[in-house]
Amino acid sequence: MDDLAPEDLRPRKKARLVTTAMGDTNGNHGRSVQGVTSTVTDAVSDAGPDGERRKCKRAKSSSMGEDPENADNGNINAGDDFLEGPNGTLDKTELVRLVTQTIKNLGFKESAERLEQESGIICEPPSGVTFRNAVLRARWTIAIEMLDDLEINTKKLPKVKFMIFEQKFLELLEHRELKPAFHCLREELAPLEYDTQKLHQLSGLLMLSSVEDIKADANWPHGAGLQSRSLLLRAIQEFVPTSVMIPDGRLSQLMHQAWENQCQKCLYHNVSPGSIELLKDHQCTQNRIPRHVTHSFEGHMDEVWYLRFSHSGRLLASVSKDATLLIWDVVTGEKVIESTGHTDAICYVAWKPDDTQVLTCGSDDDHSLKLWDVRSGGCVATFRSHKDGVTSCAWCPDGKRFVSGSTDHRVLLWDVSTRTVLHSWRTRASDLAITNDGKYLFVACYTRKVQMIDLESMAVVASLDETASITSLSVSRSGEEILLSLSSSEAHVWNVRTRQMTHKYHGHRQGRYAIRSCFGGVGECFIVSGSEDNAIYLWHRQTQTLLATLRAHEQPVNCVAWHPSNPEMFASASDDGTVRLWGVGADDADTASAQAGDAVQGPSRTNGVVVTDSTSL
Repeated sequence: MDDLAPEDLRPRKKARLVTTAMGDTNGNHGRSVQGVTSTVTDAVSDAGPDGERRKCKRAKSSSMGEDPENADNGNINAGDDFLEGPNGTLDKTELVRLVTQTIKNLGFKESAERLEQESGIICEPPSGVTFRNAVLRARWTIAIEMLDDLEINTKKLPKVKFMIFEQKFLELLEHRELKPAFHCLREELAPLEYDTQKLHQLSGLLMLSSVEDIKADANWPHGAGLQSRSLLLRAIQEFVPTSVMIPDGRLSQLMHQAWENQCQKCLYHNVSPGSIELLKDHQCTQNRIPRHVTHSFEGHMDEVWYLRFSHSGRLLASVSKDATLLIWDVVTGEKVIESTGHTDAICYVAWKPDDTQVLTCGSDDDHSLKLWDVRSGGCVATFRSHKDGVTSCAWCPDGKRFVSGSTDHRVLLWDVSTRTVLHSWRTRASDLAITNDGKYLFVACYTRKVQMIDLESMAVVASLDETASITSLSVSRSGEEILLSLSSSEAHVWNVRTRQMTHKYHGHRQGRYAIRSCFGGVGECFIVSGSEDNAIYLWHRQTQTLLATLRAHEQPVNCVAWHPSNPEMFASASDDGTVRLWGVGADDADTASAQAGDAVQGPSRTNGVVVTDSTSL
């Protein structure tokens, strides 16, 4: 990277806000001037309908009077300090600084300088600019000298200095300048007496000869250069007042927050992340959610109790009271595997992380778990230890272990290769799930509670009490929330970090059977559940609004599963013996295909359009 010109590292003169106050001229750095003032803004020109340039009249404001052309127009005048809005006021100085920063980031340097001159409000004072440039250009001496001008809390200064010298030390090591690096360690880092443990770690890096080893041991993956320096600058900015330095990309961050807030409030939001439209508010229509049956799979001879998509989304496994495992190709609609071997009903199925095998649970009189090869359909292993029906199972991310729950009051951790039990917990489980990172196991207990188990220590670290029997448990992709289906015809979402119930969903019917629910859609913004009244209920997750009641099955719907990559597809299983795929309507097929991109698409409709009873707002 080229060096900065000397003038780029020197503090510039402060821009001045020129005002007239009773005949006096005062300079003001980024602050409004009180008293009787008068400001004049330059004319804004634009093109008229005839193609010629036309000029707007100068906007004048004065405490002695008001320009009638600008009265009550809802815009900010040049002399106003704040912009009024429905939810409060925006500070003019802050707004101009944010706009200036954004213009600079877009590459319009001259326009940014013109805005600073015209408004008299500078984006950042010279001290902030100089410090930023010094860090990005590795001018460590200048960066340290400028710290006193950044208004950092004196108690935090040692930490900030340590961060700067640490970056300097690591860059010297990467460039194999060992003598200067040792000098930095002994004469600059050590005297700070800030973090002796970290200091010892850094001194150990001097013994490493490989740059890659240095990066790994120092947890410094980007190495010397603009990227790591930008991260350093971002970390230091936490200690610098915003009056001195504006966080990088602050206006862009605010716009993304506004967009995310609109998406959360959009009841039908189900669009994958893409370009953000700034000129109008975001709003999806109800045709973005799957409300129509696109395919019906028929092959089971009795009630279908459970189903689950493979991690790739290409295959769908279903298990039934008829003791069979069926695997369907979601794209072609064909049945690719039909496996038998359990002596009683199969109530649960779980895909191995690499999708090469599936695990099934025998219920009632069959107390075993069976492992099936997806290509051949053959049983490759049987696991026996439970003394009663097996209710659920879940894989650890490594694919070498899994957990099973049973009505025999035991939850077991298994080793797949040896088929032995590694650990056991004493509880009667109706359902269970493991977080994607493999750190925690959640167990829905028959005692109306959920146990949170640390899979490293094997200890129960939290317990959540419910108001009714829990029939299903799902974990969000982030692992921070769980969804529970209750026998009281409710579904609840809990935040496992705060251990608080955050959302509650009503409308479906549940009391006699094990009805299951799941998260779904883009950002898991929907909740969907089966029901004993033969329908499927779909809610907006944040607002808890019931969006649709979908009717196609002829008997109770036991289980639903959302596709892992296509937000416009989910599947349902029913006592009527069928498995159905749900998607967007035929009129929206082209739009859905364009939005889904590379997501797996389902088979074409084979059973005609199924009328759905949707609740639209």
